[in-house]
Amino acid sequence: MLQLGPQTLAEPVDSRSLVPLWPGTVLRERYHILRILGRGGSGAVYEASDLHEGERRVAIKEVVAFHLEPRVAAETMAAFYSEASLLATLRHPSIPEVYEYFTEQDCCYLVMEFIQGETLEERLQRSQGGRLPLDEALEIAIQLCGVLEYLHSRPVPIIFRDIKPANIMLESVSGRVYLVDFGIARRFKPGQSRDTLSLGSPGYAAPEQYGREQSTPQADIYGLGATLHQMVTGVDPSETPLHFVSLRSVDPSLPAELDELVARMVEISPHRRPASVAEVRRRLESIQQHLPPSLRRARRGGEQHRQPFPQPRGKRQHRAARPGASVAPPLAAKAHTAAQPTSRLPRRLLLIAGPFILGTVVGMIGAHELDLPLVPVSASLQTPTVFARTPAANLTSLPLVNVRLTLSYTGHQAPVKAVAFSSDAQYLASGDLAHSVQVWEPLSGELVLRYDDHRAAITSLAWLPGTAVLASSSEDGTVQVWDVARQQRLLVYRGHHGAVRAVRGNGIGLFASGGADGTIQVWDARTGERSALLLDRPGLAVNAVSWSPIMTTLASADEQGNILLWDVQTASPRARHSMADALTGEPVALLALAWSPDGSRLAGAGADGQVILISLEGNAFLGGQVVSSLPCTALAWSPDSRLLLISSGRQATIWLASTTAYSLLYSYTEQAGEVTAVDWSLDGGLLVSTAGSNVRVWSVNSNSLR
Repeated sequence: MLQLGPQTLAEPVDSRSLVPLWPGTVLRERYHILRILGRGGSGAVYEASDLHEGERRVAIKEVVAFHLEPRVAAETMAAFYSEASLLATLRHPSIPEVYEYFTEQDCCYLVMEFIQGETLEERLQRSQGGRLPLDEALEIAIQLCGVLEYLHSRPVPIIFRDIKPANIMLESVSGRVYLVDFGIARRFKPGQSRDTLSLGSPGYAAPEQYGREQSTPQADIYGLGATLHQMVTGVDPSETPLHFVSLRSVDPSLPAELDELVARMVEISPHRRPASVAEVRRRLESIQQHLPPSLRRARRGGEQHRQPFPQPRGKRQHRAARPGASVAPPLAAKAHTAAQPTSRLPRRLLLIAGPFILGTVVGMIGAHELDLPLVPVSASLQTPTVFARTPAANLTSLPLVNVRLTLSYTGHQAPVKAVAFSSDAQYLASGDLAHSVQVWEPLSGELVLRYDDHRAAITSLAWLPGTAVLASSSEDGTVQVWDVARQQRLLVYRGHHGAVRAVRGNGIGLFASGGADGTIQVWDARTGERSALLLDRPGLAVNAVSWSPIMTTLASADEQGNILLWDVQTASPRARHSMADALTGEPVALLALAWSPDGSRLAGAGADGQVILISLEGNAFLGGQVVSSLPCTALAWSPDSRLLLISSGRQATIWLASTTAYSLLYSYTEQAGEVTAVDWSLDGGLLVSTAGSNVRVWSVNSNSLR
């Protein structure tokens, strides 16, 4: 990493915008800032020690927005959360793991895996002639191909768009290559003729990134070619953009095959470049294998000291939305896709096919349903997730669902994190990552109330049933309660130490809230007086809470996959289920909970794309099913307790949720952004889903709801 001398650490004069955090500062009562790794006009990058994780080293990327005018600040924060939420969904050994992201005092922070090493740019600067030995350059390029193959093979391909030495980290111990800074990465949009913005670094950015065409995987091939050209020639492409001399004109000893390949990679026309990064990787590996013996021996000798890629460790635990949470988003296991043997089935295929395979086995042995008791709270046993599925032939009468867009609400300037209908569907509340809460009429879009009193991102919204009382939780550690009809704030609840991730109200005037501090608190909606502290486990963040319709039972979910059922009257737990990854058995973060309106079942959404069902009638875990290759971030029941509305990635889907199967009835793919929040009105007539900074209201008609 960048080594900073004493002159770099001299405190700036009255310039908080340059260095808001000084070494020695403790951020969020958790991250002890050790040193500044780099800084610029929009913030800084720090090395810090995570006091909650055994002083684990982390890197913290900061984006400062408080000094900007409101429109630019909102755009800056939206771009930050776009990067953070994207990173929270990526799992690859060459992409730094994201642990968490949050806002504090109008600054955005992304907490990531700390990479001990240097950038490729720094490596080139200290090398002779600004170039690398051929074997080292090929090794770096091949590893970059691996991570680019992963990005390009996502369900919606991700184009990095900024391949250059400054965005490539070389880990000092293992020699692993990391791709960093996803600030301008974008998802490929079929049918779009050109990029919305012309972005990239001169010399490394493909010509189409300047507005000619939409960026495709060929744009990353161009950037990789420009970087490889620089590694083996020492010629900086930013000095002569779009012009590359022949490799052999600089060094005749370089292989002719490499010269021809790099020339194709940096062709002006994307159609003349290699068809895929996989093709580039195969060509580079062939060139690497045919290097002179002396170079091969040097390379292999170096590899003996390298650590192999880690085996998958199960899903990373990540927060909903959750840069996340990622960091999240903040998370799933790192998986090296490019180098896996072809005999192994891809993890995503296994996850999606697993329920069907197991369903077939269950059918063959004559089992119709798996009734598994909930694990007693005192037990240490963690029950693995089980898939129970009825053969499709038995589902002879699926409900018909018709959904039609009614309104697009565009009042927010940042991605919307939470939405909630009031009980009578008169009001719809939405809260965004720029800490704005807006209450409006769902059919007209007319704004009723807006407040920006929170100081950080909104995480959850909840109405007190049968009233116009609304609660909003935030990463600033508070819950605000408002009387929407009177447009006045009733109270600010400050019982948590750290971000409040979930709040829910019940019909007897109580709110329950869960937070990153590991507590679940129940308190009076009018006075704010706490009546129960159900859980206090620092370090185990609570992501979701949900009241049962009978109002005396509360369900909670945390980052270790635990679902706890609480008897609120006695402040004691009744039962527990532990959700695990279907393949690895590792704990899976639960990001959302929803109790069916009839009180018979509880649904939970997992960071591994599973949705599980628990029966409260027979104390049985009914099973789980992978419904997406991406984390499921939110869910809502239809009023008849038959259908589930689920958000994951850019999709909102409606499923028939029987005791033994999920059947997909409707799917909508959003083009404007991630669908991170959904809700279903209690009268059954309206749905709501997020779309980046927009909110969509839908009318729904189904014979299931009649």
